[in-house]
This record gives sequence, structure tokens and C-alpha cells, in this order.
Amino acid sequence: MYLRTFWLFFVLSTAVHAQNSDEPLMANKPEGSRVVRRKVDVDFGYTELTFMNGVQILLKPTGFENEEILFAGFSPGGSSIYLDEDYMSALMATSIVTESGLGNFDKIALDRKMTDNTAKLSPFIKDIYEGVSGSAAPDDLETMLQLNYLYFSSLRYDVDAFNTIISQLRNQAANMRANPLYVYKDTLYKVMTDNNPRTMTIPTESQINRIRHDNALYIFNDRFSDASDFKFVMTGNFNINSITPLLETYLGGLPSKRRGETWRDLTPQFPPGITTVNITGNPTEQSRVNIIMKGAFNWNPRERMHFAMFTEILKIRLSESMLREEGEVLIVSGKVSRHPKSQYSLEFEWDCAPDSIEKIIDILFEEARKIKANGSTAADLIKVKETLINKHENAIKGNTYWLHELLNTYRQGDKMMKPNEYKKMVNSVRSNDIRRIARSYFNETNYLRGVLMPNE
Repeated sequence: MYLRTFWLFFVLSTAVHAQNSDEPLMANKPEGSRVVRRKVDVDFGYTELTFMNGVQILLKPTGFENEEILFAGFSPGGSSIYLDEDYMSALMATSIVTESGLGNFDKIALDRKMTDNTAKLSPFIKDIYEGVSGSAAPDDLETMLQLNYLYFSSLRYDVDAFNTIISQLRNQAANMRANPLYVYKDTLYKVMTDNNPRTMTIPTESQINRIRHDNALYIFNDRFSDASDFKFVMTGNFNINSITPLLETYLGGLPSKRRGETWRDLTPQFPPGITTVNITGNPTEQSRVNIIMKGAFNWNPRERMHFAMFTEILKIRLSESMLREEGEVLIVSGKVSRHPKSQYSLEFEWDCAPDSIEKIIDILFEEARKIKANGSTAADLIKVKETLINKHENAIKGNTYWLHELLNTYRQGDKMMKPNEYKKMVNSVRSNDIRRIARSYFNETNYLRGVLMPNE
């Protein structure tokens, strides 16, 4: 109750000043803390700084874009550490906070303040992580760091902003309930996760009613009140020595409690066997079909490479088969994740005439069986290798690639690969490798089959 009273007083006492665009974003700079450790990676050209408060950052200066600096950070925990009844408040916390403004500025005043500034920064709370992502031109780097600091230290209590968010959510949920495709997806994913309360495409009225303003702000503050286990990454046009004082001020000045948290593994169990979901209600004459497979994944760089190539090869085979003639493939995707447990997913989604459903499913499984039996054709393997190598050669010339690679060294413990190492790994893949992956992960006895049929 004390916290709520403080925020109310803070907003009321600064509301008039919030409209003054000449007021600085921050009246006073934080005290900050110095760098206590510096590690340089010569091979990949990045430096790791550790500040006295425990915060760490990987810095990679580049010359790709003169007016671009990318920034991101994360900490383990996320919404997983809260009870199911608090999940909706955790899910909506960042929307409520960002709609309320920052520091002395409500949302309208903050937007006006940032009109001519390139700095952008957004917080997030996901299942097992919380964090931020942002960008700025070099001249606006300090502003971006100030925005980051304010999310850790100066939240606002704005009832009107909260009510607006809830009203928008109710309207959005009502519109989604009236759309058969959303109802279908909502049902599909609930079945896939055994009605896990944290799985939803469309929130129910009961779930929306569980969102509490005080609770959402408490959760956000709890996630961002201790930066000691936060790890940040920055890439772009900057000089490390020149920006270190700014980093010592705004990152070294972040609050630190040394709590040493981690996430909870709340991964729902994928249903065993073959599960079928049939729903009627599609307003078009077409049917929407989904085939989804999930399971444990053997996490290592080579396995991930082979899995990605198998997905691409299967996509090629399907596009060249009768599938294109019979239906429109919307999604052929394969994904892997390491945390909270190592898993993969394969998903296939398409629209087709109702009387073509079984034929197209047969084509999908037959193409996968061919790969299981014979591996990849030489032509498909060459095509995919060339595509991956070209994509990688283009990607390494951008800041986004390096931001993600450096984040993954923190999040997943990945070892970065030099271009020649990546190319060597791609070219080392053989047809038998693709066959093994198909046999390991295209599971014909454990998958979810969903069909949305037209109205009768």
C-alpha cells in the first residue's frame, strides 16, 4: 500500500511539469559504479565489461551503419516465477508500464519529448526472461541509456493508462472470439498443452479480470529492481573507451540486490500419440490444416545445423510436389530452443479444399518418408547449402546478426563461429545426416492434427 501511495503522489506532484518539453528526461544522473573487469575477445572483436554492481555487457563496435547502435539485455526469471493466478498481470505488465510513461513524463509527454530523438527502448517480460531491447543513433546513445535506467527506477502509477489497456484488451479479445481462425488456434494450442492456464490465443473474461494494476506494477518492479544478473549487448557505431563513462553511469548505476535468480521450468507436456482437433466454422470454402510435432532435442551446433537444413529440404520437396497444386502452404517451420529444456517443434499449416485434406497430408508424410529412407537428393542439398552460406555472408555484415550472436553466447552458451568455420560446417553435411534428422524428429506416431472445416 505504501508503494501505491508513493506512486500516486509522484504522478500528481509532477503532472504539470510533465508537459514541459524543456524538462530533462532525468533531473539527476545516477551515481554509477566503475568497471571492475574487462575481457577482450580478439577473434570476434568484442569486449566484455563487468561493473561493480554485477551488470555485464558485451560490446562489439562495427562500421556497418554510421547512425546505428543496437542494444539489448536480459535476466533469467520472467513470468515463470509467479503463480498461475498472477500470470495475466505478469503478461500485461510491460504494456501497462509503457502506456503510463516514465519518470516525470506521462505517455503523451514522453512521446512529445522523444519526437526528434532516435533513441528507442522497450522492456519485456517473457516466459523465462525479462529484459529490454533498443536502438539509437550515436548522438542519442545517452538518451537510450537513460530510458533504460528509468525502467529500472522510475515507474509511474497511472490509473487511466491501466483502464485504457484493459479496455483495449477486452475489445481485442471480443473481436478475436468472433473470428473462427482465432477460435481454432486457441483450441488447438490449448489441446496441445493440456489446457495449461498459461497457454492462450484469446484471453477469457475471467483471465482479463485477474489483471491487477498494483500486481502488474509489483511484478514489473520485482523483475527490474535488481540488475545484478542482467547481461547486456551493444553493437554498432561507437568507441568502447569513449562510451565507457556513460556505461559506468547508467549501467553501473542500476539497482543491485545480488539475488541470484533463475526461471522455473513450466513446459507443458505435449500430448502422447496422435491427437486430432476438428472444428467447424471457417466462413470460407477452404479448410485450414495444421500438423504439429514437438519433442526433446539433442542440443549442439551440428544438430541444429542439420535440423535447419532438413526443414528447408522438406520445404523444397513439398513445394515441388502436388502440394502446391492441391493447397497453399502457409507455414513450414522448424524451431529449436535450449531453455527451459532442449526441445524442437515442426509445424505445417496450409489452406485447401475440404476433399483435399487427406491427400495433402499423405503427400506431406510421403515426402518425409522419402527423406527418412534415402536422405536428401544431391540437388536439394546443394541448393540449401548455397542458400545458408549466402544468407550468412550477408547477415554478418549487419549489426542485428552480431547482436543476436552475442546474446546467444550469454543465453545459450553458444560458441561463435568464424565465417570459414560456418561454411566448413555447412559443406560437411551429407545426405545421411539429413536422413538421420528426419528419422529422429519427424515423428509419425506422436503429433497433433488440427482441421478447421467450412461452415456446413
